[in-house]
Amino acid sequence: MTSPTAIRLLALLLVATLAVPATTEATTAVLVDDLALVQHSSAIVIGWVTDIKSYADPVDGRIWTLVGLNVDEVLKGALAPGPMTIRQLGGSVGGLMSWIQGSPEFTRGEKTLLFLDQHRDGALRVAHLFQGKF
Repeated sequence: MTSPTAIRLLALLLVATLAVPATTEATTAVLVDDLALVQHSSAIVIGWVTDIKSYADPVDGRIWTLVGLNVDEVLKGALAPGPMTIRQLGGSVGGLMSWIQGSPEFTRGEKTLLFLDQHRDGALRVAHLFQGKF
């Protein structure tokens, strides 16, 4: 037979477990073939990563990363070779970090082929998460 103290302890543990909010993280990446990647991209460039800087948006607090590029070649789009910046959601500012699973990662000095599209405000970003960076 179970004692009343054991039942109370079990009930308390159950309530404590249910009171802790669950954290769920998920990213859905719809894989696209090469032709669709080319068609959905507003620009395709080859260049070198020159700078990486993250900041917190003063309005909504979201963390963004600006990736500076020196573009050698434009394969698609109305961009000119030379310096340009793309903006990716996520990054690290002070002790805060935000990351979107499947986002491309960049390293200063790396040469990269990028398939780009635009945020609503017109800023360029890598298209289709990790699929848009080679």
